[in-house]
Amino acid sequence: MNRIAHNLTRLLNRALLSVDFPNTPGTTPTGRPVSPKVVYRACCHGEFGSARLNFLQLAEKSQILVLRSLDDHTARRLTRGLPESTLARLNRHMPAQAKSRQPQP
Repeated sequence: MNRIAHNLTRLLNRALLSVDFPNTPGTTPTGRPVSPKVVYRACCHGEFGSARLNFLQLAEKSQILVLRSLDDHTARRLTRGLPESTLARLNRHMPAQAKSRQPQP
């Protein structure tokens, strides 16, 4: 019984070591940094799912810059599928002048 427990522990430890851990913010699965240009490009091509994934990997300051630079319609489409906690955090750190921007018709 002791040998079985030892082998199971050894196998589980190897399995845990082989699991990919989540990327650090600002990098892709290959380890390359994510650029805001990637988010802009995906939005321009209408690939909002890809844009959201890359947007979430950006640093917070870069996320705010991206949202401020997009027009209102595109920014709404980009943020439509994002978690509410992310939107609340970004709204809290958004500069006051960007919050008071009048909606464009």
